[in-house]
Formats: sequence, structure tokens, C-alpha cells
Amino acid sequence: MGTDWHRHKIVQEDFTAGQMMLKVMRSKPKNDQILCNATCLVANLSTSSEDQGGLQELLSCLCEIMKSDVKGSALLVQISRGVANFSAFPQNTDKLLQHLPVIVYKFLKSPDNIVKMHGMRAVLHLLSKKPSNTVEELLRDGAGDLLTNISRLPGVIDAIQTSLLTQAPSRSRPSFR
Repeated sequence: MGTDWHRHKIVQEDFTAGQMMLKVMRSKPKNDQILCNATCLVANLSTSSEDQGGLQELLSCLCEIMKSDVKGSALLVQISRGVANFSAFPQNTDKLLQHLPVIVYKFLKSPDNIVKMHGMRAVLHLLSKKPSNTVEELLRDGAGDLLTNISRLPGVIDAIQTSLLTQAPSRSRPSFR
């Protein structure tokens, strides 16, 4: 997984060497493990704020792979993790919002719990950056899946309740408004 410096060097070297990661991802290899390893690398690299500009083509390619007929759950885990990592950065919001229906269908509705959690991470990042656009799309399909998945995560409801109680305590003195 390396340090930020190592990840940055990998992105630089890949660009200098002719964008080999992009070529591998676009090549549609017959061996799913090759694509799984490549998407794993991209997902790891996508955590670097410094390299988001240099990773845009890989993000687009990851979205194209996401839309395809992905067979293996290991590959879907890496794709969903990459999408969730990319969604943490504002410059990727508009591109990922275009793919929100696919994120809902492939990730939030997945039988794999890890894929669901990465899908929730992605949707929550988008929700924090463009709430109205995200909600509008989720109301078409996905809001129920998101809320159901959140409610099933251990500790999440308690954490939300605790956060709410800091702003709206269960006990208080009379107030005059």
C-alpha cells in the first residue's frame, strides 16, 4: 500500500511510461485476476489528493468497467473501493454523479456486504458534496437501499443518535423563543 510519496511516484512513472495501467484496464484481459490487481492498484492510488488530476482517465476507465458485466465478487470489491475512494474528492463528484444509478444497482444492491459498504461510502461522499443532485437521483432508486444498509451496520444508528443528541438533547431546561 505504501506511503503517499510511493503512490505519487507510481502515478508519475505510469504517466511517463505511457499509461500502462490504463492500457491494462482497457485491454479486457481474459484472466479476471489481472483486472482485479489493476483495479486494486487504482483504488489504492485514488486515495491521494495530490494525484486526482493525473488519475482522471483511470477514473473514467473504472466507471466503464463498473458498467460492464462484472462477474467476480473480488473484482467488484476493488471497483467499489476505487469508486468510493475517488468520491472523497470534490473534482470527481460530477463525473461520479453521472454514474450514481450504476453505483446504486451494482453496489448498494449487491449481495456482498463489503461491496455494499463501499457503495455507501461513495454515496455518502456524493451526498456531502452535492446533496440536492444526489438526493434527486436516490429518490428515483436507491434511497431505500441506502437507508436499509446504513441501519444494518453495527453502531451506525447509535453514532447518528449520539451526534443528534449533541445538538438536540433529550433533556433540557425550558426555553423562551
